[in-house]
Amino acid sequence: MLSPYGIVSKTECSNQIKLNNMNTFFKSVLFAGLVMVSSSGLPVEYAKAGQNWDQGTITLVATKVVCNDESLLPNWGAGGFTITESTVANFLVDKGDSCFLEEGWHFQWAQDDTSNPGDNTGVADNPWTTFGPTDSNGRASTLIDLSESGSEFWVREVFQNGYLGFSGVTTTENVSAEMYCNVDVYHYDNIDLISDVEDGGTYYCVAFNVNTAGEQEPAPDPEPEPEPEPETSPSAPSAPMGSSKPGSSGTYNQALGRTCGLYMDRFIRSGRANDVEQVVKLQTFLNQWMGSNLPITGFYDASTLQAVNIFQTQYADQILTPWGLSEPTGIVYLTTLRQINLLECSSLMLGIPTLVAWSSNPNTPSELETTVVPSQGVSGDESENENSESNQENQSASVIRAKEGIGKFINFLKRLFRR
Repeated sequence: MLSPYGIVSKTECSNQIKLNNMNTFFKSVLFAGLVMVSSSGLPVEYAKAGQNWDQGTITLVATKVVCNDESLLPNWGAGGFTITESTVANFLVDKGDSCFLEEGWHFQWAQDDTSNPGDNTGVADNPWTTFGPTDSNGRASTLIDLSESGSEFWVREVFQNGYLGFSGVTTTENVSAEMYCNVDVYHYDNIDLISDVEDGGTYYCVAFNVNTAGEQEPAPDPEPEPEPEPETSPSAPSAPMGSSKPGSSGTYNQALGRTCGLYMDRFIRSGRANDVEQVVKLQTFLNQWMGSNLPITGFYDASTLQAVNIFQTQYADQILTPWGLSEPTGIVYLTTLRQINLLECSSLMLGIPTLVAWSSNPNTPSELETTVVPSQGVSGDESENENSESNQENQSASVIRAKEGIGKFINFLKRLFRR
């Protein structure tokens, strides 16, 4: 067959046509994807940021906590707070010598398309990258190059014998070892996803377990009982990360005169399957701090929502401003929970949480089949505010999904042409 480059065989010509068709196809798909994102109103800053998703580094910090009994583990498999720098300190605050930080544990990370090597196995082979061991503070950290990890990646713990195993992926079998990372606070398994990472960010994981080896130290020779020392009151809060040895004290709240921890740890919103106990705590809090005089029902009704609106308005700088909002929403979410917990326990070291849109957070309560719309005591403006934030969250979620979609598509092309 005659071509502009001379005479070629029929097979070579066919292969050239297929290659040209493939190139045309990928160009068309890429163009369509860019047009789709452009038409969705993706902000320019996201479009520019997409060019650098595989550049820079992040810090991954993993912490190991061991308790004396499984009943002391948090059992957050059905959802909980985002894992942050203060999560471990808050958990240990009232555990005394029953839970402590442990050294000598390793963790691993791998790209998001890597399969789970097994919940109760030890070191996983390539492409898993190992880091650690944990130090005397129970912490292990590593720097990860975004060109290697991509915008999301898996993290797992290197399981050790003699400890409670992971029960699996369900959220009902809570007799299990537990590990959670960032916003993936779901399931009782040994693999968690960290997603939507940004250059220079720090992301946290925490692994909980119980020693089941049954080894006991030999009993010491009897010694005379020492004279009891006079009791002293604590004068200052304990160190943020507690102690790596049993016997560490909790965080002492001088304002309340007691050891305290997180008061509430679940999100609440009208029309959702809210945790009844958490709503009871919310109503009790609003009565104590805001004088709301609410009946303690455990139901997030119109009067409770109205009281939350008043609370959010009073603490607007701490609750609404981080979101760029000026009106209350009636949604007990990240910044609202933080302010409630800080008022209940002022010694907690709770920074501004990572602002994840409600619709993008897997830890939010599910929507009821029949949405209960508050009709008493709530003005039209407040209903519009809640809808407005919901729309804002949905738009944020769309941007995040578009960003992730482009990132995955670019990574796919890179892997395709790397072969």
